[in-house]
Amino acid sequence: LNWVYDNRDALQTPRRGHKLEAGVTTILDALGGDSDSFIVELGARKFWNLWFDSILELGGEMNMVETSDGPTPIYDRQLLGGARNLRGFEYRDVGPRDKATNGVIGGDSSAFTTIEWSFPLVSTVRGALFYDAGFVNVDSWDFDTSNYHSDAGFGLRMNLPFGPIALDYGIPMHTPDEEADKGGQFNFYVDYEF
Repeated sequence: LNWVYDNRDALQTPRRGHKLEAGVTTILDALGGDSDSFIVELGARKFWNLWFDSILELGGEMNMVETSDGPTPIYDRQLLGGARNLRGFEYRDVGPRDKATNGVIGGDSSAFTTIEWSFPLVSTVRGALFYDAGFVNVDSWDFDTSNYHSDAGFGLRMNLPFGPIALDYGIPMHTPDEEADKGGQFNFYVDYEF
């Protein structure tokens, strides 16, 4: 079950408005699922058009998983890192780690926030400066921020004939997990906002 409120002035390069999302997913073992799980997702983005057609974006998400029998399956666990949240870290490389293998196993609670300022460079290319921060915790409904990671960086937003493309370079700023800090990261993705 999902609820979305969207009054942005455009799907591509919005300059004003906001988008709010709330979702609940229930997975039942009795209906063929692998476990009984309850997932809550909340998200928000706000856009302001500033001087010289620059755009300020503030956004964030919170996600929680509650599993009634045993550990949460790996495909439902929360992880951060990559183009859509913590851009200074490798894809899905921020989260609790297995003590034996040091691999990321994820958690049951996550949250992140981002602030981005974009500005025109040439007709179809915009520059961007950003800061991201977020955390993943082992337990459900645990929003302790003592294990937060953050990054800052810059990027390009290109509106090309075949679609909008984004290229970002993020640099870790605060990393309590030394394994997650692999230096600056490039992220390349299709920049559609739905």
